[in-house]
Amino acid sequence: MNIKITEKDSFLNPNRTIVTYKVHFPKSGANTVSQSGRPLTKWSNGLTVNVFQMRDKEVPHGFEIYTDDEEQHAEGMLGFFGKELEDYDGVFCLPNEVMDVLDALGFSTASVRDSQRD
Repeated sequence: MNIKITEKDSFLNPNRTIVTYKVHFPKSGANTVSQSGRPLTKWSNGLTVNVFQMRDKEVPHGFEIYTDDEEQHAEGMLGFFGKELEDYDGVFCLPNEVMDVLDALGFSTASVRDSQRD
């Protein structure tokens, strides 16, 4: 997995630096669906995942995903217990691509993956 890493000062606090881990998944895509699973938008190909982490923290705090045509976009927060992803907010189901990036960075996503299989 090719992870592009960038650093930028936080606009809220210029004394803190946000590290962004960016991965493009050309064979993935997304669309928006209702709670019943009915598609609300057309399918868009190509997906980019950004995972955000403050440089002085041990775990990431958030993510965003967007399609190549930028028609689909989602973002959310990540909750960890140690190095284990325990919770997330912002999307109904955390995309596998987000968890793949977290796994590649050395974090465990097993409990969230297991809960989404049920």
